[in-house]
Amino acid sequence: MRRRFWHYAGVVAAIAVFAAAVWALTWQLRDLRWDDLLRQLEAIPLHRVLAAVAATFAAYLVLAVYDHTAFRYIGRRMGFGRVAFVSSISYAFSHNLGFGALTGGAVRFRFYTDWGVSAGDIARVVLYAGIVYYLCALSVGGLLTLPNAAALAYALELEPGLVRTVAGVWVLSGALYVLWCLCGKPVVRLGEREVTPPKLRHGLMQFGVGILEWAFTSAVLYLVLPPDFGMPYWHFVAVYVLAYMAGYISHVPGGLGVFETVLFVLMPETVPTHVVAAGIITYRAIYFLLPLTLALTLFGAYEAARGRFSRGR
Repeated sequence: MRRRFWHYAGVVAAIAVFAAAVWALTWQLRDLRWDDLLRQLEAIPLHRVLAAVAATFAAYLVLAVYDHTAFRYIGRRMGFGRVAFVSSISYAFSHNLGFGALTGGAVRFRFYTDWGVSAGDIARVVLYAGIVYYLCALSVGGLLTLPNAAALAYALELEPGLVRTVAGVWVLSGALYVLWCLCGKPVVRLGEREVTPPKLRHGLMQFGVGILEWAFTSAVLYLVLPPDFGMPYWHFVAVYVLAYMAGYISHVPGGLGVFETVLFVLMPETVPTHVVAAGIITYRAIYFLLPLTLALTLFGAYEAARGRFSRGR
């Protein structure tokens, strides 16, 4: 009963956040002229769109390393090709549908049980990969926010000291994780299970993956914005991470509305609304809809092949 209550509470909270984000986004777009938006969409060069597609594939490939190191952490061997196949499908679903632990976890469970992985090991992989994903996101976001704290504080109308404090806490969370890996203790008990720290090389590898993943992901949007829109790339990465994490934490499918609202707030006021809107629409088509289409195709092909194989036996 309690679990069901919290499930429905989470759904209601996500709907409330989505409604608030839609209202805020509507206010942000109050001066948008649709003819300007269409002209801006047509003005995005094809080579930059193709570069954004390449960055998307690179980002999804890098994400597979989280799952691969999770398998190594629990002491199981799983080929990187298989892990990349499953993780790409699961991340495409979770990015678009929200509730990543549930949607992505269900996809992983569907594939890995076919390949002989126990439900307990799958749960450990999902939990470990998810925790590390959040830690890396916060740490990288904090590292990028600290040097841009004044600009971000101005955009958010907050005190620079508060922004630096939040960013410092994010960096500290990652530093404590690395320290845990370095010391090899303490062992954390979760019920009857013992959670031991990963090897240091695995921890450092995951943070390297986190940096690469955010670099590729933010590049997808950066590439479809005008080259002279007025924000250096490493400043933009910090803005992107903050907007993306806000959308991800909200559990609204794809962070829809939340991501856009935060991004509009943090972008320089000199950038026209239609320019940002055209970039976001193109980004969502490339980073969300394209992988989701491919994931549905691959998932359907796998199920069809599996059905034929079962009937053949």
